[in-house]
Amino acid sequence: MADDAEIIESIKRRARDFTCTSCGAQDWAIQTGNQALVAASHEGVDLTSAVPVHTVICNKCGFIRLYSALIGP
Repeated sequence: MADDAEIIESIKRRARDFTCTSCGAQDWAIQTGNQALVAASHEGVDLTSAVPVHTVICNKCGFIRLYSALIGP
């Protein structure tokens, strides 16, 4: 499994712009652990279509980006 620095570098290589769209900083942290983006509606939560994600958080303002964990290092 890739460490946080490897994940950040992989995303930087693939992203067109790795600048925070909220504050303009380029200081990011990875939220460690297993996270998934799940579909939810008035009918409930569909865990069968969950997509594993890397949660990337701006260290300056707290803006959050999600990147698929299926692509990367």
